Amino acid sequence: MNNPSSVVDKMGDDTLATVNIGAAKGIIELFSNKTKHEDVTYILNNNSSLAKLQDGTDFVNSFMIPGEAIDIAAKKNNKSFILIVCSPPMIEDKDKRNIINFKIFAIEMGTSISNLSRTINITYKNIPKNKNLTCCSWNGTGQPSWETDGCDTVEINNTLTCRCTHLTFFAVLMSDPVGISNSDVKKLTYITYIGCGVSTFFLGIAVFMHVTLRRSKSNKTTKILMNLFVSMFMLNLTFLLNDSITSLNNDPLCKFIAGAIHYFLLSTFTWFAIQGFHLYLQLIKVFNTNIRYYMVKTLVVGWAFPLLVPSVIGGLGKYGNLTINTTDDKPVYMCWITDSSVSYIVNIGYYVAVFIFTSVVFVMVVQKIVYLRKANVGQPKRRSVSKDIFTVAALCGLLGITWGFAFFSSGALLIPSYYIFTILNSFQGFFLFLYYCMTNNNAGESRKSTLRSTVSNIKSTNISDSTVSKSQ
Repeated sequence: MNNPSSVVDKMGDDTLATVNIGAAKGIIELFSNKTKHEDVTYILNNNSSLAKLQDGTDFVNSFMIPGEAIDIAAKKNNKSFILIVCSPPMIEDKDKRNIINFKIFAIEMGTSISNLSRTINITYKNIPKNKNLTCCSWNGTGQPSWETDGCDTVEINNTLTCRCTHLTFFAVLMSDPVGISNSDVKKLTYITYIGCGVSTFFLGIAVFMHVTLRRSKSNKTTKILMNLFVSMFMLNLTFLLNDSITSLNNDPLCKFIAGAIHYFLLSTFTWFAIQGFHLYLQLIKVFNTNIRYYMVKTLVVGWAFPLLVPSVIGGLGKYGNLTINTTDDKPVYMCWITDSSVSYIVNIGYYVAVFIFTSVVFVMVVQKIVYLRKANVGQPKRRSVSKDIFTVAALCGLLGITWGFAFFSSGALLIPSYYIFTILNSFQGFFLFLYYCMTNNNAGESRKSTLRSTVSNIKSTNISDSTVSKSQ
């Protein structure tokens, strides 16, 4: 394995050959130095010999090498090749008694292969039952030291597949993580799973409650809120499915889930903007707000408009398995936009436009709240500070202001921003569910909610001001 080129030199014009060195058996295949190669699969058959996979061939082990790995080898070597060797454990291997089938495998391609968007998979068939099996690896230097880090063990029925770990976290939707350790990725992933899981559950309950109990009595404000809930529910659900889809190494399915996540992300941003526009009509432009077919137009903008971008990106083939490099050289993967430039332009660019608009609306509403506190309009006593704080916090969630933490993912704030972003936005659905419950009573929608009370007070303030102006 230390000198595979000597084997290549002996092959002459052959492109496929078997290798036998004592108890070790192997196979080697040469490839042309073209720019694009297909995936290849080799097998260890029942005769303990290695061969290239053919249809209907039974095997004990299989080795799937993605074409991307061959492309990398072709760029770095005069002759690209794959050498796979199967042998008994070495004499100095202390763990040899625990090695399944008493066989170890080595894969050599003449150069270092890393940062693959798809993993090299080793599959074991007919594995022993009632045994706790774990995939391990060794870098080939020094005394054998088997490590589990960076290896993912997938066991289905009596088949086990070893591949690299697939982990991800919510903040990656808005940035391409750099300077982050594998340890932080795992922690952020756990936070994401918990947050998205909780949000998905409670958003589902809110939508179910609305459909079964309050749909006939709902107004435009509630209908818009429910559409935001549906969009966020699907965003969280598809994101939770990402890890499982990525581990399947199914390229079409990976592209589909990446496109679905992207669509619901853009749809969620759009509903943030719609929330801002609706608040503007309610709070700022109180008069002449009767828009014909208002909800129909809103639904078209909220659901049809965001579909345009994923359709174009999918047509350009920009969805796939994204590699996330970490500072300790343990890359992790997810199904997402593979071109970081496209991701930044589309996601950050679109959110910036939404953020500017919703921030302007947010500032206007806060100004109205401050004005009410000073004027004490409609109340004999000063308004409750806690209610005002709740109103502001609810607005941050409804308008998607918290997604703005993506802008701080650089420099000294890199890691803290990832944690803040992940916590706030993976749990955002849960926070909005609490807001929904607090602003509605058991009989239906409560007109005494903090935010709507603010709306009515602001309306009365504008009417009062207008009346005074006319009288003067």
